[in-house]
Amino acid sequence: MTLDMLGTRERPVAPAGRNRRRRRSATLAALAVGTLAMAACSSAGGAAGGSGSGGSTLSLMAFDPFSGSDASYGPLALSGCYPAVHLINANGGVLGHKLTCGTSDSRGDPQDAVPAANAVVAHKGSVVAILGPSSDEILSTINIFEQGQLPSFVMSGDAQFDNQTNQYFWRLVPPDADEGYAMAAWAKQKGFTKAAAVFASGSQAQADGPASKSGFKTLGGQIVADVTLTPGQPSYSTEAAQVAASHPDVMFYDAGAPESAT
Repeated sequence: MTLDMLGTRERPVAPAGRNRRRRRSATLAALAVGTLAMAACSSAGGAAGGSGSGGSTLSLMAFDPFSGSDASYGPLALSGCYPAVHLINANGGVLGHKLTCGTSDSRGDPQDAVPAANAVVAHKGSVVAILGPSSDEILSTINIFEQGQLPSFVMSGDAQFDNQTNQYFWRLVPPDADEGYAMAAWAKQKGFTKAAAVFASGSQAQADGPASKSGFKTLGGQIVADVTLTPGQPSYSTEAAQVAASHPDVMFYDAGAPESAT
């Protein structure tokens, strides 16, 4: 579904949502690696076998989808790790240890992610911290990493984690609902009064979607179309036509790469 399907005049899309979040997460991943290096300091002695001699390699593990419907998430999250690790290693590493970026494929599936998470924890010592998990598999895996005492730099805005007692949990993104409110505030600031809400079914979209709609209504705006995209469909022409027929000034949108490309 593309903007030109909404009519002869392109409708602006509020600057928030899953794809923007993933681009931002790549930058945040680079920043997080610097903090991950601090976590590595506490594990470096153990990884060196207690001998006091450096030289072993410590892994910062990207635990994200590298296959499945959200396969694009993993490489994007990992892309921030490489430049950060390069700079850290160029400046001596961590207590004499070099860092490397590792990957563990969660497949974006809560069930498949459990054995993958257990395998990562089993290699604690060489693996010193986690870049992830994502919203897809966080509910089934975050406790595994907590029990393994592995710091996790999480890319999930799930509301369940807004209040956190896990000392190994570090969130890289804002709560999902905050992005929805940000869409509404931006649209109000730009003077738009009629919005179409287009969100894919899924945990994140079902959080920022309601927030964007309720926030916009509170600010005096009107939701003229409320459309849900079911992932995996060959076409969304019906949904695009519904949005076009509502003649919105702006569109609140959140969907994954496959839905957006379609």
